[in-house]
Amino acid sequence: MALPALAIKASKARDSAYKLTNSDGLLLLVRPTFGGCWRMNHRYLGKQ
Repeated sequence: MALPALAIKASKARDSAYKLTNSDGLLLLVRPTFGGCWRMNHRYLGKQ
């Protein structure tokens, strides 16, 4: 499932960091002080 653009635009900083993810391993890490950064999780031979 894709990460909707509306969810990305509505993301706000909280007291602690949190992740907005989709099912393909793409995630947006929203941090309280820095803002957001994109990350991509991947697996090789069953290990992350």
